[in-house]
Parts: sequence; structure tokens; C-alpha cells
Amino acid sequence: MEVKGYDISTVYMCGGLTKNQLFVQMTADILNKPVVISDEQESVLVGAALLGMCASERKSLTEILEVVHCGGTVYRPDVGSQPYHCKKYLVFKECVKSTSLY
Repeated sequence: MEVKGYDISTVYMCGGLTKNQLFVQMTADILNKPVVISDEQESVLVGAALLGMCASERKSLTEILEVVHCGGTVYRPDVGSQPYHCKKYLVFKECVKSTSLY
């Protein structure tokens, strides 16, 4: 998405895999972005309610989020792991390239 001009500074995750701290930390490391896990157990339900508020009150999501405070745990990327993940990504790209030959 960044290639298309979108500025992504933080990744927000929800769902069952967020219970796996190793998975979440590796996601932060691989993407080199902070990953936020909501403290809310029913984050999808809360998200739907927030979007409903946007529609009924004719406000933007940004305006609604200024009123509703949703806490969370932030996983920061380990910058020391970047060289490792960059090398692994190059290997992945080579694998994809070579499979397209078949």
C-alpha cells in the first residue's frame, strides 16, 4: 500500500492470532512498524458500533475516535532484526520469481 502512496505508520491487529505474542512481535519486526493490539476483547463489535455512530451522527471516524478512547498494547519493532528479515524477504522474492517459470 505504501507503494501506492498510502502512509502507514502503525498496524492494528485483532482476532485470535493476537493472543500469540511471538506472532505479533514478529509482525512488528517484519513490517518494521508498531503493532497495536486492542485491550477490548470484542474489537470487531466495537468497530462496527463506531462505524454505526459515524453513519447515524454524520461524523467522520476521526471525530468519533477523538471521543472514544480505545486502549491497547503496542509492540515495537526490534530494529536489530531488520537485516535478517530483509534477507529472508529477498529469498522469498526469488522463490516467487522461480515458481513463475513453471
